[in-house]
Amino acid sequence: MVFALMLPNFVAAAGITVIASILGIAGDIFGVSQGSAMWLMTGFMLTYTSFMPILGRLSDQLGRKKVFVTSIAIFTLGLLVSAITDNFSLVITGRLIQGIGAAGILPITNAFVSEQFPEKKGKYLAMVNATYGLGVIVGVNIGGITYDLLGWKWMFLIIFIASVISVVLAETLIKVPSQANREREPFKVDITGGLFFMLAIISFLLLVQNLSKYDFFSLQVTGFLLSLVVFATLFAVRELKIPNPAIQLRGFRKPGFLIYNLLALFFGIAMFIFTTFFPSYTQVLFGYSVSQSVYAIDPFALAMVVFIMLGGMIIKTFGARTSMIAGALLFAIGSFVFASFTNSELSYFLNSLLLAAGLGISMTPMNYIVIEEGGIENQGSSAGIVSIMRSLGGVIGPAFAGLMMSKIDFSSLFVMDSIIETYNRIFLMSFYSVLVMLFLGITGYIVNRKNRLELEVTK
Repeated sequence: MVFALMLPNFVAAAGITVIASILGIAGDIFGVSQGSAMWLMTGFMLTYTSFMPILGRLSDQLGRKKVFVTSIAIFTLGLLVSAITDNFSLVITGRLIQGIGAAGILPITNAFVSEQFPEKKGKYLAMVNATYGLGVIVGVNIGGITYDLLGWKWMFLIIFIASVISVVLAETLIKVPSQANREREPFKVDITGGLFFMLAIISFLLLVQNLSKYDFFSLQVTGFLLSLVVFATLFAVRELKIPNPAIQLRGFRKPGFLIYNLLALFFGIAMFIFTTFFPSYTQVLFGYSVSQSVYAIDPFALAMVVFIMLGGMIIKTFGARTSMIAGALLFAIGSFVFASFTNSELSYFLNSLLLAAGLGISMTPMNYIVIEEGGIENQGSSAGIVSIMRSLGGVIGPAFAGLMMSKIDFSSLFVMDSIIETYNRIFLMSFYSVLVMLFLGITGYIVNRKNRLELEVTK
């Protein structure tokens, strides 16, 4: 059963980044502008983030396995759509479908292991995060190598084959108690709330995209800024008003739950910037080919997986909050060093290993704390919310990084210097995100300690 849970999680994560190695040249490959080519990533992240609350809610009502298997099937369909066409619009349509399917895989995997293995929750959450992290990096490898050898369609076809196997194994091997498959409450899904959530994300993406073309006070920018505020407000008001919301915003009234979910947001910004832009960075800095650039992140990938597992193990010894602070501190140091002192191949590899250590150690304690803060009765929804927050970071970070890339003057005689300088600014943006993470981690520790002291005094 564990393998049948982990494999789809791994495959879905690989699906996110399978196109990362060609993002820098995707405009030329598909004959579109580079801004349009970025929708290979942002389109996936849009539906991935938007459908998480809906599919998480469906899994609460219809049963985890049913929604889990259906989500893998949708993800598989999206891969096939992207693989069998030469039309860029249809490739993006396939990516949107892939995002919908992936939205029901990772959070439900977290919910499954939290419910099925409560005594060893830290260990199994670490396994989930490790397979996710490994999948993200393997996706980059698969994309780069298959593009060089077989062309871009095989990038999707290889993931498609793995996804078909995942559907079969999940349907066959995952066993849940019979009561888990019964409706737990009258069937209600907050489609309206989910729609407001998606429209808010779309408004944000179009806002950032237009910032690269127009002045801030232009109608094209202020219009989408206004729509972002309106849809975000409508979403929040609705979710707090109805009894069965897409996302349980009431949980954010708990200081600890709010703090560590915000931490997950900034973690997602930093993580997705590094994993998305590493390949194209090495192509520019060292002149690597597409396949060489993916080999160059393998040491980072392996180190990250090792430290994700370590992050799960040290929770028992030092506690989740202390482990979180240690990981965030190491992540901040690694981010700053990478952004400021990477100027050779040796420094790239050494700095990326330091970065991987901090990123890996942070991931499992973060999920563990959010699920703990949400309460035993809300483990499934809490696991979904922390995944949503991390994925929102995956939308925000690359979107702003793409905006910074769009400002490069490619007609300049010093364009290579400008490109490298822009990458360094992008990685510094990640460093600032991790600094916020560290601040939130320390704040969460203080709040938790204060609550425990007040509880002891009350007793």
